[in-house]
Amino acid sequence: MTQIRDVLESDSSTRPAQTANSAPADLQQHFFVRRLHLESYLGLCGWERAGTQPITVDVEYALAQANDGGGERSLEPLDITNQLRAFALEGHYDLVEALAEGMAFMLLKDFNISWLLLTVTKRRIFPSTEVGFTIERSSPNC
Repeated sequence: MTQIRDVLESDSSTRPAQTANSAPADLQQHFFVRRLHLESYLGLCGWERAGTQPITVDVEYALAQANDGGGERSLEPLDITNQLRAFALEGHYDLVEALAEGMAFMLLKDFNISWLLLTVTKRRIFPSTEVGFTIERSSPNC
């Protein structure tokens, strides 16, 4: 343990200056919400259209820098989960790709997010199998 501490302390001169509440300027912090179980109106088949389908959403995101000089704005994961839950039930999507695209657009538009990686997984499409779609998007404002 002492050896690790010695290495970290001796290497501190080569690292960028860091305040108590920020990461070094050359690093970006990513946040995530994983295994968010939701219901959505999703699918082309008749049995999929009969009701909601169970899905899982995973999202990793980076916050945009605030323009007011006050640093990054915090974003509660509960805000993200509530928006995703409401969005999943707003309308019917034939394809998982369309649902993921809509969710990504909504998160970039409604929150201070500069980048995201979002996965939507259909949990009950085949026995013992999940299928899904992953999308990566950046905010055009960043």
